[in-house]
Amino acid sequence: MTAADFALVCRFIFETGDRQTYCNRYNQNPHFEFDTFDAWLNPQRAPSFERLDEVASITLRTKGEQWKYADVWLADGTVHTSARGEWSSDALAEAVRVMLATAKKTGSALGPYARLV
Repeated sequence: MTAADFALVCRFIFETGDRQTYCNRYNQNPHFEFDTFDAWLNPQRAPSFERLDEVASITLRTKGEQWKYADVWLADGTVHTSARGEWSSDALAEAVRVMLATAKKTGSALGPYARLV
């Protein structure tokens, strides 16, 4: 995933998702429900944000009885990922692929990529 891809996924979640709280620190963050996981945008400064340029990372959570978390973030123009718990690197790579494919599928309706810092 490139920096432009990260921006496209963030914009997709921000503009087409809903708002949801997933922990005490983050309130009503942009959220999108994929088939096998959920994704939330996290702000640079908690607890919430209103502008797309305030995105610091994307948190992913598997569905099912035992939630597993992972994070995707952009630093110095490079996209990084980190799985927490028992989320395998293959499953995380697949989730990133699904987010990007979904965003690209509807990306034409979103206009140009947002610039995220």
